[in-house]
Amino acid sequence: MVEWWNNGLQKQKVATGILFIPLFAIWHCLPIVVAGSSGAAVRGLLENSIWQGAGNWFRKGAGAVIGALGAYFIVNPSFPA
Repeated sequence: MVEWWNNGLQKQKVATGILFIPLFAIWHCLPIVVAGSSGAAVRGLLENSIWQGAGNWFRKGAGAVIGALGAYFIVNPSFPA
């Protein structure tokens, strides 16, 4: 009944799985941390009066890119390749 555990390959698979769980957690949360910290840095730049005009253009450009991507992903499935 416990013979499968005595196999070295099974132990290695369990150890690999245990290792992958914290690695997944770290790499999954890292982009969230980077986005949060860079968001605070961008907010600090936008509060500076010199960067306010550029910030408005950046927001408009980002909105246009997001809108174009949204339209692409809505229209693209309608036309088979």
